[in-house]
Amino acid sequence: MKHFIYVALFACLTNTVMATATLSGIKSIPPQEKRYQVAVDFVNAYIQNCNNLNKSEEIRAWVKNNSMVTDSFKKEVIAMVTQAWKDDPELGLDADPIFDAQDFPEEGVKLLQYNENTGYVEVQGIQWTDFKLTVKVITQNGKILVDGCGIINIPESERSAR
Repeated sequence: MKHFIYVALFACLTNTVMATATLSGIKSIPPQEKRYQVAVDFVNAYIQNCNNLNKSEEIRAWVKNNSMVTDSFKKEVIAMVTQAWKDDPELGLDADPIFDAQDFPEEGVKLLQYNENTGYVEVQGIQWTDFKLTVKVITQNGKILVDGCGIINIPESERSAR
């Protein structure tokens, strides 16, 4: 909860425009940009779950119960993690598929940039600014939802550099 309060406080206090990239279709993001806020909300909610240590919900259950993601995203996470546990019952996956990494910014993420033509959003760690993660958002039945994040439904060519 403490991490969530710091993230909320940071979001309220900052009114700067995030960094711009020069690729076609990519724009700077004011913090109040609603269309792409679901990407930040989703990743920060997942971080909050992961920060709960022994009380955190297992990834498949957490995603299955999440209203910010598409059914396609849910099916892909469940299938990937289930197969990984079958293939290696001791380890499963060697990294978190949502973070596309083993570590994550415990303090949360903020919007960095987006491409309105593709729906790809890049978020960045608030304190760990070298941590970047690609999220894909789509509009489905009038709702903006996460359809990809990390290695889930994100082609390797669109993933954030590691």
